[in-house]
Amino acid sequence: MKKTKVYVNDLDMDKITVVDYNGQYQEYSVNDLVYVDETNYQKEFIEQPAKYAFWTSVLQQAKRVQAEQEDQLKQTHDRMYNEAYNALKDQGIKPTKDLIEAQIGQSDEYFQAKQRTNEADYSAGRVAYLVKALEQRANMLQSYGADQRKVNTYGN
Repeated sequence: MKKTKVYVNDLDMDKITVVDYNGQYQEYSVNDLVYVDETNYQKEFIEQPAKYAFWTSVLQQAKRVQAEQEDQLKQTHDRMYNEAYNALKDQGIKPTKDLIEAQIGQSDEYFQAKQRTNEADYSAGRVAYLVKALEQRANMLQSYGADQRKVNTYGN
């Protein structure tokens, strides 16, 4: 059996930091968000929709930022493509697609735009998985509540 290696930059998957457009930071613990206090599941059940609504809103914003970064990356690429094409043509070199793409790929500006796009994609993905965890939490709360009602009605 072949081993699979997974490389990650950071193993601290518990913290999610949300930054608003004013630059205000708010840090959240994923473990705290999905934790269920079994002794007061009714309170957890009541608070679940607000948690879900907040994080789906954060997810939509993260997707919006992701789309904006992808648009900026495409715009940067298109502008740089035209610049490289014209520069090569002015030098008397036939501007092939591969030659132009190679020049764009070596650009620090394009690399930075690509990094911003990757970061936005990663952020949106992390929030999407948190929303999925909150959906699983809601299902678990419903099942747990049904079990508790059954115990209260019929005993162990």
